[in-house]
Amino acid sequence: MRPLIVIERDDAALFRSTIAEVTAAGWRRHDDLELGAGEWDVTVQRIVCTGHIDVPADVSNALLSVARGAGLVALLRCDARTKRSFLHDLRRIGPVELRTEDEFSPILSLTEEQLRLIEYLATGSTVGQAANLINRSRRTTDRLLAAARAALHVDTNAEAVTLLRSRLERWQEV
Repeated sequence: MRPLIVIERDDAALFRSTIAEVTAAGWRRHDDLELGAGEWDVTVQRIVCTGHIDVPADVSNALLSVARGAGLVALLRCDARTKRSFLHDLRRIGPVELRTEDEFSPILSLTEEQLRLIEYLATGSTVGQAANLINRSRRTTDRLLAAARAALHVDTNAEAVTLLRSRLERWQEV
């Protein structure tokens, strides 16, 4: 499923967190609501258009990009009428996730190295094998994983894998 995420209030931190979550799931960020010229169907390229919706022209650009197969992370800063129209049309294309809460993605609290470690564990590597894959000692790897578990507020590596997977798996498939 591709991400169709709309942030209903002007919250730059939530916007950045959402983009980080989607790109961690393997989507390529495109910092514009308009894809421009090129191949019509961009579904297999896993592009997610990001930007602010301020005026009706932004709505048109976003909807056209989504119709071409792109994902979307949009921050709404438009009037109520434009917002209703945009959400109505976007829902006709696919399921839309509205984000309004202050809860940020746990992905932002992890370093790239911690994310890679958890990914290795998710694919069946042991902690020792994961340590070798990132070229770290077992002790350093244990410390990195402990810090990741603390940041995610979980007790075990398995819980960390499950939490991260649950946040990312919905955007894994096109």
